[in-house]
Amino acid sequence: MNTTHAESFDDHAPRVLAASHARRVAWKNGLGTTLEIATDATHVDAPWLWRLAIADVPKTAAFSQYLRIDRAILLLDGAGLALIRDGVSMRVPDRGRALEFAGEEECIGVPTGVGVRDINLMMQRDHWRGSLELIAATHETRGDCVVVHAIDKAASITMHGRTAITLARGETFIGAGVVRIECQVHGRAAIASLIRK
Repeated sequence: MNTTHAESFDDHAPRVLAASHARRVAWKNGLGTTLEIATDATHVDAPWLWRLAIADVPKTAAFSQYLRIDRAILLLDGAGLALIRDGVSMRVPDRGRALEFAGEEECIGVPTGVGVRDINLMMQRDHWRGSLELIAATHETRGDCVVVHAIDKAASITMHGRTAITLARGETFIGAGVVRIECQVHGRAAIASLIRK
């Protein structure tokens, strides 16, 4: 990992999580698995107020329902993914801003072909509001918590005008304030920008 230590970001205490930090957990409804990339939970069994995760969607399946949770979802890999909400099929975007929905909704994920994966942000709505975006160039965002996950290749992170971290593929940055992300050619990054309520 090519990184300058977090102390260079002063009191904002940013962190870089290695790809090995992610852990695979079962869906709440038991119909699939999720790779948990980052969360604000203090330890494995602690409750979280936000979570960023990647899920495999090998077949049509109902999504788990979560009370008081807001969700945002993007297609990460595969030919396509539809989300059926109240009988209406909606395409899950594969770039730009995520499709957003409430965790209480009854939703069904319908993948196209094989190898479909999504990335999704979940937030306790009483504590956080935010957005999830998938970029392949340069992007600047701001938040009380900014999470950047390097998907394909390295991504450079500039925080408060200082370039201090280069994320390797699969690594995740957690920081705050104004964050600028530059992807390598043919690389992508997922960015969650959260604001405290």
